[in-house]
Amino acid sequence: MLFVSLCAFSQERTFYFARHGQRGDLRYQIAFKNCTEDRLMPNGIAQAEALGDYLKKIGFDGTVLVSPYYRTLETAAVACTRFGAEKMTVEPACQEVTGLKNASQPVRTTKKCLTKKEIKQNFPGAVIPKKMRFPWRLENERESKADERISLFIDSLISDTSGDVLVVCHGGIMNSVVREMNRRGADFPRQKNYNCCLYSFTFDVQTDTVVRWADETLNFMPDELYTDNLAAVYR
Repeated sequence: MLFVSLCAFSQERTFYFARHGQRGDLRYQIAFKNCTEDRLMPNGIAQAEALGDYLKKIGFDGTVLVSPYYRTLETAAVACTRFGAEKMTVEPACQEVTGLKNASQPVRTTKKCLTKKEIKQNFPGAVIPKKMRFPWRLENERESKADERISLFIDSLISDTSGDVLVVCHGGIMNSVVREMNRRGADFPRQKNYNCCLYSFTFDVQTDTVVRWADETLNFMPDELYTDNLAAVYR
């Protein structure tokens, strides 16, 4: 009986999805070769620190994947420092939705994005997969296409990674994640994705079904740090 219980437990994995911390206004922008990126404001740093402290508290010791935007890389770097992760892997599959819902043009890539060299120079702990292509940024992507991208991404999380996983991404992508996880068995409510919100989804990997889910933001985020980018939220 003990052997059976341990085997059953080993088939569950938890995927955590976090939105980046509060991005800055024009004062916090930084210019690169092909693009201008948003850094985190001081309260965005505080949000990322709170996220990292919580992940340390619950004993997270898994893989960290992060969208290649500066604001997500900075959020992940700050959080990793707090819970002791030595590296984070850059993953373009969780990048933000940048197109219009009814865009008439096909999805394409644009060079208005960080280069691999710029990512490594600014975030030495970032691991860039050899298969990652430049340019990586998508544009003219419909919401439905983003949902398809995230569905394939979650498939890859199940098949190509082990243990628990943290994905640091964006508000628009969090919506795609929730829709996909609900398709796989969750009943997560539609709600505002605050800066550095953290959603968890525990899978039974044998059945590809979500068996538990939670908005864990309330467990660590002080009321005064709830924001939606430049809009303060009073709870």
